Amino acid sequence: MTTLVEALQRKFEALVTDEITPLCKIKIASRSGKVPPICTRIIAMDHQEITTIGDPKEMIHIFHDMHELDISTNQIRLWSDIFEILECSPQLQSLNLSYNPLQDSPFFFELDENDDDTSNQQSDSPSNSSPSPSEYANNSNSNPADINLLAEISFSEEDRNENCNNSGLSLSRNPSASCLSPQLTILLLNSTRVPWKRVLRLLTYLPSLKTLHTALNDYSCCCPQDSSDNSFPQFPNLVDLYFSENRLTSWSDVCCLGKHFPSLQHIVLLRNPLQTIPIKSATGDEETPFTSVEDLNLMETLINSWESVDALNQWFPALKSLRLGKELPLIENCDAETFKYDVIARLPTLVSYNVTTITEEERERAERDFVRRFGQIEEVLRPQRFWELERQHGYVAPFVSVNLTPRKTVRMRIRFDDQEKWHTCTMRQTIARLKTELCALFGMSHAEARGMRLIYIDAGMVEATGPEELRFSARQLYTYHPNDGDTLVIAQRGA
Repeated sequence: MTTLVEALQRKFEALVTDEITPLCKIKIASRSGKVPPICTRIIAMDHQEITTIGDPKEMIHIFHDMHELDISTNQIRLWSDIFEILECSPQLQSLNLSYNPLQDSPFFFELDENDDDTSNQQSDSPSNSSPSPSEYANNSNSNPADINLLAEISFSEEDRNENCNNSGLSLSRNPSASCLSPQLTILLLNSTRVPWKRVLRLLTYLPSLKTLHTALNDYSCCCPQDSSDNSFPQFPNLVDLYFSENRLTSWSDVCCLGKHFPSLQHIVLLRNPLQTIPIKSATGDEETPFTSVEDLNLMETLINSWESVDALNQWFPALKSLRLGKELPLIENCDAETFKYDVIARLPTLVSYNVTTITEEERERAERDFVRRFGQIEEVLRPQRFWELERQHGYVAPFVSVNLTPRKTVRMRIRFDDQEKWHTCTMRQTIARLKTELCALFGMSHAEARGMRLIYIDAGMVEATGPEELRFSARQLYTYHPNDGDTLVIAQRGA
């Protein structure tokens, strides 16, 4: 177990002061002539067993210009530590807190409130934590000898003092009068199990947030118990929502997400057990909270009906990109290519399916095939999209059924003198064997059959070609292309 400051010190312990450069702050010499820079604007400290932040006095200088921080998969439990990071990092744009056990810690502004989402609140709070970074920075009695390499990243004492005086947000205990981070645009809370109600409360103080990751948090309900407008705080700046691998089963909960984030352009619902997307009623009373969504991911959900696919037209009028993958229950009994073309035909606004661009030729083929197939069933069973496409493409005739399977037998008329019989002949047999078989129909022995010959009369070509003697005993019957109703005449040689 360690602090973030200690982990940073271990990471950069091999550095010396003369390796600090203005361009990228820090350089690590690898071999002669090769000195790859390490830029402290992007810092990854995942899997470091970090439990707390440490002494803010030693982290304020390195974090002052930091833009991205990854502290995922650690053991940070207190939001007070997270708020100290935000306070010390006025330029921070991306923060990854995934896989930290933050679910039981209250916010500093919740200490005097009753939060229904938290069953066991921690006794720790920011008011009991270490002094804020700005308090440390303004302490004129700090001993310069105690400032390690991380503090030396500022290039001059004047710059360092200015950074200390101006850094931090000096969070008040009244959050309504402040924001936690005015620059933060990306926040990852995957598998933190932070209650959804608390996530919404946090977003209130992150006004610039555009991308939110909340996968693997076991969310099963996103709608507040109070359905009034006041219970739906809105965050119009958020455009990307990653809500994968939660437990949403109701479309109403998905709609609640749209109400909270009215400007959403990209939403990922991967591996949520969502089965049905309802068709809107004829009255159209339901709201459409996804008017701006252009990219939707429903891979590995439980969608099991074409009506749910049709409903996407109503709920996502601006949809351009759709991902359904190959593991929906709806796909199990369908050919993959046929399913793809069905989806393209049903959703006229799509330009990409499963991350593949839809060409004009593919769309026309899909739509015409859709009209052709559904034009052959009863009208009451045809989807609404059929009528729209029929008006666009007109009537599309069904394909002609052509059986190209090789025939095994043929029904032919057999004549001998004034006698006539019908016989089913095997196509793949030699003429010699066929002659013996046919002669036996009229009581001739094998020896008598040798003195006979076969004459083939093609019923369709007799006027053009006339009778044809089957002279080659080893040739098979199918090579003459006989049809049902043709005639074979048994005649004596020399006759």
